[in-house]
Amino acid sequence: MHHRYPDGSVSSVGCLVVSLPLVGPGRICVLTLCSLLFLFSPSRAVADFSGLVVSVLDGDTIEVLHNDRPERIRLSGIDCPEKSQAYGTRAKEAASELVLGGEVTLRTYGKDKYGRTLADVLLPDGTHVNHTLVKNGWCWWYRK
Repeated sequence: MHHRYPDGSVSSVGCLVVSLPLVGPGRICVLTLCSLLFLFSPSRAVADFSGLVVSVLDGDTIEVLHNDRPERIRLSGIDCPEKSQAYGTRAKEAASELVLGGEVTLRTYGKDKYGRTLADVLLPDGTHVNHTLVKNGWCWWYRK
């Protein structure tokens, strides 16, 4: 949704603008409803965070310190060979070379069926680890 303002600027935020009186019970209900929708929206279920990578389990699963505890992270949108499959060990080594012992920022998307946090992993220089592993041939890109 785009909205052009009189000064020529354009807004592309997908939201509904409602004009309400400054006081009254209707305003309170709308504000309460908006607050509840914001607090319980699925996209807010897991927040983005940064942390130190303390373990690489395989090419697409790492552990990152979060609140002083390791949190298991599944790299979103990629699938690397398992360690027992051809190139599985090398995929793990490639992921380790990129992230092990370093600080990463996670753009999270909730949890998978095993309870791992699904995330895009970004290095401090902006490198997108998920994309880099695909580009370098260590895993496949997939959409669910």
